Amino acid sequence: MSDRTLKYCIQTDTETTWIVCDELRLFRVEKPTTTSWSDGNGRFFDICQLSTPTLSSQPVSAQSDFELVHNVAEQSAVWRIGEAYCKVKAKARAGCTPEHVTMDFVCKKNPRTFKTPTALYHQELPEWYIIIVSRLEGDTIAEAWWSMGEKEKDDCIKQMVRVCQEMTTWQSKQGICGVDGLNLSDEFLAFKSDMTSETLIRTCKELKMDCSVFSFYHCDLSPANVIIGPDGSIGIIDWETAGYVPREWYRTKVRVCMGLNFVDRDGDMATEWRRMFQKQLGSEGFGEVAHEWAEWFENKRAKSAS
Repeated sequence: MSDRTLKYCIQTDTETTWIVCDELRLFRVEKPTTTSWSDGNGRFFDICQLSTPTLSSQPVSAQSDFELVHNVAEQSAVWRIGEAYCKVKAKARAGCTPEHVTMDFVCKKNPRTFKTPTALYHQELPEWYIIIVSRLEGDTIAEAWWSMGEKEKDDCIKQMVRVCQEMTTWQSKQGICGVDGLNLSDEFLAFKSDMTSETLIRTCKELKMDCSVFSFYHCDLSPANVIIGPDGSIGIIDWETAGYVPREWYRTKVRVCMGLNFVDRDGDMATEWRRMFQKQLGSEGFGEVAHEWAEWFENKRAKSAS
C-alpha cells in the first residue's frame, strides 16, 4: 500500500469483505467466532490473513460502516468498525512493547478503579502494526468535559488519581520498560530515539527521581484516552505508551506534556484537564520534577540542534 495514504489502507473488496493493508481480509459473518465482534446490528465482523492477492478493491466510501476517527501524520489511524476499533500504526520504534501485550497484562490485573478494552486481534506486518480492540461504552473526556458541572469534573479528577494510585501497586524492579521487559516508547524520557531501560534510568536519576522501584503507568492520559461511562465509571484506552516508571513521572508527565491539552480549546481552557489532574495528584502525595525536566529537555534540544 505504499502508493496510498494511510486513511485509504482499508479497501472495499465486496459488499461484505474488505482488505486491510493489502494483507488482511475483514469480513462479515452471521454467527460469532472466537475472533469476531459485533457490528452493532445483529451480525459480526471477523478478520484473517489474506490467502490470495486481490486487484479489484476500492477505498471505503464515506457512507460505509467504517468511521475514521483518528489520523495522525500518516503514522497512525483509527477506525470504528461496529463495536470495536481498528488501529493501523507505522512500525517506527523497534524493540518496544506491543500494545496488545500491555492490554493483556492490564486485563489480567482485573483493575478495580477503571475499565479497559480487550485486544481482540493483532497482526505485525513488515511496515504496520494492526490491533483491533473492543469499544468501551461512554464518551471521551475530550467530548464530555465541557458539558460536565464543577462537581462532576472534581469527581472525575479524583477518580483519575485513584486510577494512578492503583497502578502504583503494580511494581517491578527490572527497570524502566514495558510489562514484558522490552522498551517503553516514551520520548519524553529518551535522548534521540534511544529508549532502552539504561538510558531512561540515567535520565530519571539525572532528574533526581527515585529509581529504587518502578510502578506501572499509562504515560498518555490525555482527554482523548479517558472514557467517562454512562454510570460515571472511568475507562482507559490507547495503551501503546505504558510501562514501569518512577512514581514521580506520573505527575511530572501531566505537568509537562502539552499533548494532554484539549486540542479544540485555547488558553486556560486548553490546560484545564492537566492543571486539575496534576494538582490533585500533588494533594495525594505524588511528587514531580517538572522544572528539572524542562531544563533537561532544553539541553537535549540544544545538543540535537548542534
